[in-house]
Amino acid sequence: HTYSLVHSALVDIDYQTQTMRPELATEWSYNADTMTYTFKLREGVTFHNGEKFTADDVVYTYERALSAEGVSGTVKSAYAAFESVKANGDYEVVITLKEGNIDLLYTLSNEYMGILNREACTADATNGGSIGTGAWINKEFVSGDHTTLEVNEKYFAEIPVTKVLEFRYISEGSARLIALETGEIDIASELQDSDIKRLLAGEVEGVESLPADRAALSGLMRNPAAQESLRRLSAALNRAQSADTLT
Repeated sequence: HTYSLVHSALVDIDYQTQTMRPELATEWSYNADTMTYTFKLREGVTFHNGEKFTADDVVYTYERALSAEGVSGTVKSAYAAFESVKANGDYEVVITLKEGNIDLLYTLSNEYMGILNREACTADATNGGSIGTGAWINKEFVSGDHTTLEVNEKYFAEIPVTKVLEFRYISEGSARLIALETGEIDIASELQDSDIKRLLAGEVEGVESLPADRAALSGLMRNPAAQESLRRLSAALNRAQSADTLT
C-alpha cells in the first residue's frame, strides 16, 4: 500500500466521479491518427532526494520497466503496449502506442505506475526505486515488521496533516482485530466479514468503515482523530485528518 504514497504517477483517478485528474502531468491530448499521447508535465516538482523532476525521469521509468528484473508483471505489460516514450524538452512527454488503447489513462493511474528518478536508481540499483515525488517519504523499512513514512513537506500538492504513517505487518487476522479493538493501531484491513459486521454494529466505540481506493479492501479506522488527513492510502482509506501519527 505504500508505493503510491511515496510515488506520483502522470495522472490519477477520482474514484468518486470516475474521471481522470492531473498529477505529475498537468494536461494531455491524444492524436488518434498517430496513436500518440502528449503530456505536459508539472514544473517545480522535486524528488525526495532533491533532484528535479523532468521528462527524462518519465522516459527512464519506461525503459527500466521493460528491462529491469523484479518489476511487476502489471507494470511490464502496461509499458509493453507502448511503441515509444520520448521527451520533448524537460516538461513534455510523447507516448506512442502500438495500437489504440482507450484505457491508457486508467492504466497510467495504477498505483504501481509511479515515476522514478533516474539519478537515484542509477546511483543505487537496490534502493533507488524507493525515491519518489509523493506526499510521503520512506524513512524506515524492516522486513516482516513495519514500514515508516514521513510527510514530504515539499510535496507539490496539498501537504497532509498527518506527519508519520507506520505500516505494521500483522499476519494473523485475529491479532489485527485485537490491535484495532485495543487502540494499538488506528486502521486495519483484510478482517473477516463476521468481525467487520460486529465492529460496525457498535460493539467497539469509534470504528468506521472506509471505501477502498484501489483494491477490494475495506479499511477500519478506530481513532476519531485519524479522519481526513491522508491524501491517498491505497486500499485502506480515502482521507483522514489531524493525527500526528497513524499506525
